[in-house]
Amino acid sequence: MLTEILCRNSQPRASRYLLSDGGSLFLVVQVSGVKSWEFRWKRDGAVRGITIGTYPDVGLKAARLQRDRFKVMIADGRDPRVQKTLAAAEEQAQLDALRAKQDAERAAKLQKAATFEAVALEWVERHRQTWTELHGQQVEQSLRDHVFPMIGAMPIDSISTSDVLAVLDSMLARDLLETASRVKQRLSAIYEFAGLKYQVKVDPTSLVRKEFSRRLKLARRATPVQNFATVKPEEAPELLRALARYSGSGSSLRLVRFLALTARRTGEARCATWSEIDLERKLWTIPAERMKARRLHVVPLSDQAVDLLKLQNADGFQSKFAFPNPTNSRRPASENAVLYVLAAIGYRHRMTGHGFRSLFSTIANESGKWRAEMIETALAHTEQDDTRAAYLRTSYLEERGRLMQWWADELDRLQQAISGAELRTPPIVATAVDREGRRARPGSAPVAKPTSRRPVVHTDQKTASQLYRN
Repeated sequence: MLTEILCRNSQPRASRYLLSDGGSLFLVVQVSGVKSWEFRWKRDGAVRGITIGTYPDVGLKAARLQRDRFKVMIADGRDPRVQKTLAAAEEQAQLDALRAKQDAERAAKLQKAATFEAVALEWVERHRQTWTELHGQQVEQSLRDHVFPMIGAMPIDSISTSDVLAVLDSMLARDLLETASRVKQRLSAIYEFAGLKYQVKVDPTSLVRKEFSRRLKLARRATPVQNFATVKPEEAPELLRALARYSGSGSSLRLVRFLALTARRTGEARCATWSEIDLERKLWTIPAERMKARRLHVVPLSDQAVDLLKLQNADGFQSKFAFPNPTNSRRPASENAVLYVLAAIGYRHRMTGHGFRSLFSTIANESGKWRAEMIETALAHTEQDDTRAAYLRTSYLEERGRLMQWWADELDRLQQAISGAELRTPPIVATAVDREGRRARPGSAPVAKPTSRRPVVHTDQKTASQLYRN
């Protein structure tokens, strides 16, 4: 018979060997040093075996007890291996039943718990009376667009740090950096409210504070300054006023203004052709081969954009391009045309053509007036499902038209607003500049139109919206 000491001190050999404890119980020692218990018996002239367990997880005493049970089974005509399989299945069934019961209890408990959306909306209503109407709309819309679709239905006390980071990362991935920062602040305020009213013990937003700051910094660094620099929304009025004071090429200035009005990529705007533009229907259809996602995209044009294009067309460039190269009308405006204008007004490395897209996205999202899906469609951000992408392009065209008109009017408002008073500076596109770079003084007599194809754009002190509609 074996002893615990003998079992413990048995060492591996060049080949597998067995130590007998008597009664058909053996300790099997593998070459690797692994030890296991095995019970053997004869049936129908054949030796059969079954493993009891590994040593020392199953000690000598326990192995002997299991051996004795197997002997009883054999005496009753039952196969230990079959019985072991049945026992395992029964044990698994009992375990599954227990887990199902626990899951049902947990689900019932979660159903009774307050969801994040319910608590968040309660927080919004609690503070709405202390906010302006516009700010209240912005706060609620930011939650509906970016937070509720992901965690709104979850019990507020079940949301983890990874859930919060997923919400914030989804905005960082779409270049909504400022929006993500504001939403993070709102999530923290909601959890503070939930802690006081619903005794929520863990605030996941406080645990992700440092990590989110790190990711936010990385997202900002990942945006190359020379390609995607953009001003903050609060800096937009001064940028627009600086553009209004620009006295260089009228065509280049209109290209910049057109970028601002349409929120398109620089390459799409500077290579726009008159054949793509329908001024009567106020639509600009960009063919798939000129789109980043290789899908046709229709851009609704605001009144301001249409009048800008009419002014541009009146210049008689004799080119298929809406914004031709000034030295060769058979080519579009150069890649640096927009950057030259922005550098000339003091925004080198601070603003780019692409920056107007970011500005549009941030201001439109923060306004609380438009659905995030509508803004993403206007920006032609890639929709993975081709059928859905086609649906969004066609079904939302009218609403997108209202969005782009709102944006054009918002640019007018931003340019004119300073401490609540209207500026006297004329709007961006409406600056009186001829193609030689001469600037007309506000209120002065119109400059005579040259005999060559170099007409001049004249304005008074009206806003762009007023000018375009007269």
